[in-house]
Amino acid sequence: MDPVPARERFVSLDILRGIALLGVLIGNSALYSGRAFAGEPPNPTALDTVAQYIGEIFVESKAQTLLCMLFGFGFAMQLLRAERRGEPVMGIYIRRLVVLFAIGWAHVLLLWWGDVTWGYAIGGFGLLLFQRASDRTRIVAAIVLALVPVIIFQLPGMAARALEVVMSQSDFAAAMDRIGPVIDNPSHAHLAWEHARFALAWNAQIWSWYYFWILGRFLLGYIVGRRRWFERDGADHLPAFRKLLWWGLAAAALGTAQIVAHHLGLLPRVRGSVPLAIV
Repeated sequence: MDPVPARERFVSLDILRGIALLGVLIGNSALYSGRAFAGEPPNPTALDTVAQYIGEIFVESKAQTLLCMLFGFGFAMQLLRAERRGEPVMGIYIRRLVVLFAIGWAHVLLLWWGDVTWGYAIGGFGLLLFQRASDRTRIVAAIVLALVPVIIFQLPGMAARALEVVMSQSDFAAAMDRIGPVIDNPSHAHLAWEHARFALAWNAQIWSWYYFWILGRFLLGYIVGRRRWFERDGADHLPAFRKLLWWGLAAAALGTAQIVAHHLGLLPRVRGSVPLAIV
């Protein structure tokens, strides 16, 4: 992929990318250490509880959302640059998504099953459905895609049904039991095979909301990119950013209330929520 000339870089976006990636690192610390496979701590301390709250309120979903929106923004920039050069836009876009998918699977096979980029490549193909849509249609679709599948997932009985559409819970539990010993005693070929199997097993559990979730956020970033909101680092659109800040704070308050309600046992906690680097 061609590097972006310095004159076309947006400093504010580079800062946001750094924040998003830092959130991914923090949110996946347990997975990177292997802690996630050990189950809940037997005697959690007050510090454990505080750390969990901080992670769920200030990191999880925030970093996911920001990273997805930045991917959507990047997709829009690629298309705009191709249009300016008079190049075949769809061919370039699809080729780059295929390359992104291949990079993701190389990561899965060689390093870790929890790679995000191959899932982002699949989600990126969904943007093709909205290539000729109006921004109003894209915004409505983004809201529906981001919220409705997750809301349905929370309804009584729906989580279990959705999780078992592709793979039964017993098969997924067997996959969880299988990958731990392979990681502890790695044969490189065997480990690559098991990483691939577990990456597919994990996505079989979350596909019913995950790809809709990321596509909704891609669309938001795509709209911002097409409207060039970050040119001159957003200086021309400060009123819009201020309005979005207040709406964002209101949405964050609702999301935080849901997290607290889960911890207090007022809402059921369903399996299928995923760590940051998976999404």
